[in-house]
Amino acid sequence: MRKTLTVPQAAEALGITERACWQRIYRKQIPFRRWGRKVVIVADELDAFIKSLPGATIEEAVAKVEL
Repeated sequence: MRKTLTVPQAAEALGITERACWQRIYRKQIPFRRWGRKVVIVADELDAFIKSLPGATIEEAVAKVEL
């Protein structure tokens, strides 16, 4: 079974406020699922979304700090 996150949990994982997370959901800027009136975020889909964002990976950032 897929692990799902609530909006507050997803906001914490993204490092944003819950309100900002809701705004991104309304704008369809982050992946989410709607089951009836309930909104959930599938953890695997959120991870894939984060990895697809442009910018440095964690490994690249750590390598630059260590230099």
